[in-house]
Amino acid sequence: MKAVTVSFDQAGDNYERLLRAFEKSWKANSDIPLQVHRIAAPSLGPRHKSFYWNHRKLKVWIDSFDQDTIFVDCDMLCMGNIREGFDLVRHIGYTDRLGDKYPFNGGVVFVKYNSRSLKFLKEWYRVDGLMLKDEALHLEYHPRYAGLNQSSMGWMWENGYRKKIAVLPDIYNKCDDWAGWEEAKMIHIKGRLRKACLQPLVRRRQYRGNARIQAIRKIWKRYDSM
Repeated sequence: MKAVTVSFDQAGDNYERLLRAFEKSWKANSDIPLQVHRIAAPSLGPRHKSFYWNHRKLKVWIDSFDQDTIFVDCDMLCMGNIREGFDLVRHIGYTDRLGDKYPFNGGVVFVKYNSRSLKFLKEWYRVDGLMLKDEALHLEYHPRYAGLNQSSMGWMWENGYRKKIAVLPDIYNKCDDWAGWEEAKMIHIKGRLRKACLQPLVRRRQYRGNARIQAIRKIWKRYDSM
């Protein structure tokens, strides 16, 4: 078993900083080996650069898939060991997304090592590439799932692959809804939380009424300063 994360060398200093804090939190709280792939950004086209980066990320995932693997975004905070998530997965495990209109988030993906999972990943990558080239196809799914990888996963969900996808509790990828964050094993540093973490000083009035964001920020800052 291993975990894999990808960072692009042109993503900017904030992503490198987020990755460093994530690596430190993972080392402190998980016994699963973490592979970090720092790679050159792909060639861009007419669409948003993040779509090309995330499509390339999927290719790195497939190329590194040689055992039970947890694919993890680099903007995460590890709060505990997540190996038991595989107890809930036969092939592919995605995480539920509470507190948001989208049904799941692709920041943490569990993949069992078997031929069916590999076939799934290759088909996901194929559909992802189609959506990158065919904006109309992408826009058909984007309102329901967001992003590129999540939209192509949505296509998989709606077109015959649902039985292979297990939807795991959001403790394995807590984002948007911070209620119960103390029980989370992985926290996604995104949105308002990321803004709070990256600011050198956060005045309390900025996040008044959201002590949860302040509490998570305090933990993230500990790893950021190590």
